Amino acid sequence: MLLRNLLAPLALLASTALAASSSPDVEATVKFPDDNPFGRVSNGRSDNLLHVRVNNHAAEPITVTNVRAEYREVSGKERKIRDTTNLRLGLAVGPNGKSPLIPYRFHSENKIGDVGLRVFVDYTDSKRKLHTVTGYDSTVTIIEQPGSWFDPALLFAFLLLSGLLGGIGYLVYTSYFAPPPKAKKRATQSTHAVVAKSNKIVNEQTGEKQTVDESWVPEHHLRARKGKGGSTSATSGDESEGRSTPRRKGGRK
Repeated sequence: MLLRNLLAPLALLASTALAASSSPDVEATVKFPDDNPFGRVSNGRSDNLLHVRVNNHAAEPITVTNVRAEYREVSGKERKIRDTTNLRLGLAVGPNGKSPLIPYRFHSENKIGDVGLRVFVDYTDSKRKLHTVTGYDSTVTIIEQPGSWFDPALLFAFLLLSGLLGGIGYLVYTSYFAPPPKAKKRATQSTHAVVAKSNKIVNEQTGEKQTVDESWVPEHHLRARKGKGGSTSATSGDESEGRSTPRRKGGRK
């Protein structure tokens, strides 16, 4: 029993050394572009960029299958916080060769400040056995992306909010502050007949009176004119028969 406990660690070390010796000699170099030498990562964006290159020092070809990364704490036990973008590839690298420069764009959604970043490269050997090599393990700085007034999404949200507030303001104004509409006065149309007082007109140039042709005037208009002028007291029946009531001279007998 004691001998078995002593041999167990030795067997574990031997298996680890054997696995390490069976892995191809592959190296991955990962770095930020020259315009970002301090490793700043913008929050809320998926286009943070790293340049990855795989060097195959082995005498057999390999195939790069994935480039992936994870965020970790920078102090204490360096606990993993979350995984980030997984870039799937099928890039073959020949013996004693190197891959072209691989652009690795990854996402960030972390608190502002320093955080650990580890980048891994997965590849398969000629026997299609999967291996992993670490290409980057360092601290990066998380920053907020700079805002812009020309952001289409921001402008659309601003216009939508302005229209909504304008509509609410208009409803409040018309409901509580707008003066009541004034009632329109309907003009009363009178249908009074215009009746001339006399059928005589005066010529302004000569001063002579001229008789107007009244044959076209309705009979009831003529009677109305005579009644207002008081020039006659003939009844309608007498007028229609062409008679007039003679006036008596003197008093009653």
